[in-house]
Amino acid sequence: MGDTGPVEGGRGEQIQQAEREAARRRILAQAEAERIPAEETTPGGARPAVAS
Repeated sequence: MGDTGPVEGGRGEQIQQAEREAARRRILAQAEAERIPAEETTPGGARPAVAS
């Protein structure tokens, strides 16, 4: 019975790490989906003024 303790603890840490990674990927995917390109936020588009 005592030999399952450390195995369970290590497995729990692996599960937590996998859950954190999955959450990080979901957050990054959501942020990318909601991202507004700079071209759409710049007045007049993204074309910089060119000196003549």
